[in-house]
Amino acid sequence: MSRAVFFWLMLIHVQSGLLCAAVLRAATTRHYSSNGAVPALRAPIGDVGKALRYAVLLDAENAQHSALPLIMEEIAQFGSAAVRRVYGDFSKPELRPWRQVSLDQSFRPVNAFSYVSGKGSSDSTMIIDAMDLLHTNDAIDGFCLVTSDSDFTGLAQRLREAGKHVIGFGSRHTPAPFVGACERFIYTENLKKSTAPEALASKQVQSLEARGPEPIKKVPKATVQFLRDAVEACAADDGWVYLGHAGAYVAKLKSDFDPRTYGFKKLGQLMKSLPDEFEFRTTRADSSVDVRVARPK
Repeated sequence: MSRAVFFWLMLIHVQSGLLCAAVLRAATTRHYSSNGAVPALRAPIGDVGKALRYAVLLDAENAQHSALPLIMEEIAQFGSAAVRRVYGDFSKPELRPWRQVSLDQSFRPVNAFSYVSGKGSSDSTMIIDAMDLLHTNDAIDGFCLVTSDSDFTGLAQRLREAGKHVIGFGSRHTPAPFVGACERFIYTENLKKSTAPEALASKQVQSLEARGPEPIKKVPKATVQFLRDAVEACAADDGWVYLGHAGAYVAKLKSDFDPRTYGFKKLGQLMKSLPDEFEFRTTRADSSVDVRVARPK
């Protein structure tokens, strides 16, 4: 073998080794964005890049049938309701209103007769179905549990341990353990649509828009301090943080936090109603909004 041929064979061998090492390094290294954040392994709640599929399991004995259309509108903001089931002993007269609304919203009723008078069995049936879906349906990304019953706290914990998104819907009387076990919890009272007067003069509308958002309910001092702490915790060294990042951090800290509780549709509107507490700026690049805790004047 000539020296030239031997040289080229060695060069090809070395280049192949370097290529394999580069591929291995790329496969085992966690890539970071410019701001140091690790990209999510799965699409977060509400991500427009992927339509997340949810299983909506509804406890008819601990939910309001009139709120179901609004709940489904809310779920549509997070993804698609791929599985829809409503549980209860539908031989009971008080559950008759669920018949029509279940048909309208395409829910499959799962009847669970009470084994003992005064004690329902729909809770256990709903939990068993949830676990079956968890282990047999890989297409499900998360679960929406519509109930105000704390008996489902363990189920929410188990589903989250398995890496599933869990969104809870219930009344303000829902026990705190179940609220905290959900990744997000939405009070059905916040879904009630306001009925503003239809005949409102255009000048009045422009006047309201010019004044900006006004709080319908006074924001408690504890809530204001909570928002201040959240903004400071995720802010950069200069104190500024992208408003969307701040909102995501707030949701992680407190699963049931909702600006609609205080009369605002968005978190930004709530914060802007507190000019003594927060400052805002708009970046020229993409018109995104940043927020920081107000500096002493």
